[in-house]
Amino acid sequence: MSKRLKYIHHIDFLRAIAVLLVILFHLDIQLFKGGFIGVDVFFVISGFLISRNIKHELHTSGGVGFKNFYMGRVRRLLPTLFLVIFLTFICGFLLLPPSLFSGFVKSMFFSSFASSNFYFLSETSYFDVTASLKPLLHTWSLGIEEQFYLIFPMAFVLLLKIFKKNWAMLTVLILLIIVGLVLNISVSRGFLNESLIASFISGKQFSENISSIQFFLLPFRAFEFLLGALIIFLPSFVNKLSVLKTLLNLLGLLLIVLSAIVFGKGTSYMSTLNIIPCIGASLFIANAPSFKVAHFYGLPVFKILGKISYTLYLFHWPIIVFYNFLNGDKTNILENLLLVVVMVTISYFVYYKYENPLRIRDPKLQVISNNGLIGMLLLCLIIISNIKVDVANNNGWFWRVDKKTLSNLKAFENPVEYNTKNWGAAGYGDYGL
Repeated sequence: MSKRLKYIHHIDFLRAIAVLLVILFHLDIQLFKGGFIGVDVFFVISGFLISRNIKHELHTSGGVGFKNFYMGRVRRLLPTLFLVIFLTFICGFLLLPPSLFSGFVKSMFFSSFASSNFYFLSETSYFDVTASLKPLLHTWSLGIEEQFYLIFPMAFVLLLKIFKKNWAMLTVLILLIIVGLVLNISVSRGFLNESLIASFISGKQFSENISSIQFFLLPFRAFEFLLGALIIFLPSFVNKLSVLKTLLNLLGLLLIVLSAIVFGKGTSYMSTLNIIPCIGASLFIANAPSFKVAHFYGLPVFKILGKISYTLYLFHWPIIVFYNFLNGDKTNILENLLLVVVMVTISYFVYYKYENPLRIRDPKLQVISNNGLIGMLLLCLIIISNIKVDVANNNGWFWRVDKKTLSNLKAFENPVEYNTKNWGAAGYGDYGL
């Protein structure tokens, strides 16, 4: 059995910062109008951890157990995802009118099959006002991450076997990152066939289509994961220079926070400029800080937020969407604080009582066996697929709606289209289309 890798504690702090930036952005806190870069930070962390684990296993065991690797990913990601989908479905069933419910069920289906990024690409820009009515919109990032997990591990093992020296792998990764950046710049400049764009998305301006494609598709995000992988091949020339490592660590944190403050929805060349917070994340991960700084990073609040960051990421957006849907008005400071408390409380409970127990790999300690878990997930996929078909065939399940509202809705010609006008607290009215 190979020796376990040392746990990197300051990454928990980075996870906490990343998820907080995303939450602040979704709560429309203007100081952090670029808080969406928290997702880019998560991609860097994923690229680093997956590459580090694969390299370690290959060098200590002589091979990589892909079955165990993918089972670990399944246990880590899918149980909580399906729980969020299930709970969100209940809320959508109770609250959403047929039109919005039909669109939600479609997103639920694609989210469960790791392809919601493609679905939302065909629907809307991530930054459209209509996005505020899509409770599973945030699963686009999970789609990209799961697609990365399908492709990268085997390709990475192959590269490790071909390029056995650290400097050689470093060179390869730098070249791939450059290719990714050149691809983004070229596409931003308009060097992409319009017919190719039309195969993904239609009905929007060309420039908006381009930015949506860059936002939602893995090829334009791959360099972020690769920046994380690159860290493990960097020369350790500052291992004994604690002051320099701390400064580089703090510089990385500064780049992330400043990016969240300076960047925004309308930032030009955002798909390329997001390399700045990604470099910041790489600097932060690669350089362990001094004891005093590490002690601050290790405060219980950051430790807990870092541990539950994935769970919190999944729960925070549906909570915001349904609250805004019912409330109708922009939230104030007190409401935002209460929402954060609710998000963290739910996520904490789910992580320690549900998610963490299901992640145990030891067959003697497992709550459910691998085969049992796979069977349950397959059953969920079958149920979701059947719900999607039935909702589509029955006009968004009109029978859920009370008679008065139903009579109003039937007055319109096409009631099941996924209309994304901002209705909610104002009632059904004309927005039930």
